[in-house]
Amino acid sequence: MKRRILSILLWACIIAHPFQTSQASEVINLSATEARDRLMNDPSMLALDVREPYEFSSGHIDGAINMPWRSGYLASHQ
Repeated sequence: MKRRILSILLWACIIAHPFQTSQASEVINLSATEARDRLMNDPSMLALDVREPYEFSSGHIDGAINMPWRSGYLASHQ
């Protein structure tokens, strides 16, 4: 279950990259372990969970924000 959540987190980070407000211009690929470590140690990191609410409620990373991909919000703000 944790591995699935970390995989989803990794995809969420990749998807959310264009929405950053910082001036960072490089993409960094992270393993699930690296993503977990950064979330735990870097307060500027955000866990964005793009699963449906019923999936999110079955288990998620502490502090994660649920913003379902199918809600259309992410797609409409590109």
